[in-house]
Amino acid sequence: MNCMEICNSTFDDIENIFLLYAAAVDYQKAQAQKHWITFSRAILETEIKENRHWKMMVGNNIGCIFSITYADPHIWFEKDNDVSVYIHRIAVNPALRGTGFVPHIVAWAKEHAKKTGRKYIRIDAFNDNKKLFDYYLKCGFVFAGVARPQITADSPPHYIGIELGLYEIVVD
Repeated sequence: MNCMEICNSTFDDIENIFLLYAAAVDYQKAQAQKHWITFSRAILETEIKENRHWKMMVGNNIGCIFSITYADPHIWFEKDNDVSVYIHRIAVNPALRGTGFVPHIVAWAKEHAKKTGRKYIRIDAFNDNKKLFDYYLKCGFVFAGVARPQITADSPPHYIGIELGLYEIVVD
């Protein structure tokens, strides 16, 4: 595979990002009972403006995208803290599915966590997705529990009535 580079997403990427989200939802529908529901453009624009939305370039193509945040109290509750990087919404280019992007994201997140003084990398997913959880374990995450997201006005619609598996990596 060509060299991979992780860099911030830009406003010029928005249409491609939504295409990748749509492809991810189609894949989720084919693989499991639960799936994402379309994300708002405003949330995406905020993440881009705040340099919290990322893309992994494979040559001239976007291989995958993801977002990060530094607080996630509606999912992690009392475990939420200011020393964690939370990874959300990894979506892979369908032409490159199976390439193994998560280990690259984890390596990037470890460096990012060290640079920003953080001790944990955290991720969540629908609790009934055993295949994904096994993959997260293979990528170095440790199971950290199950949570039912607290629903707020800003919550994605797919958070209603679900359980999420929580996973984390302690950064050395």
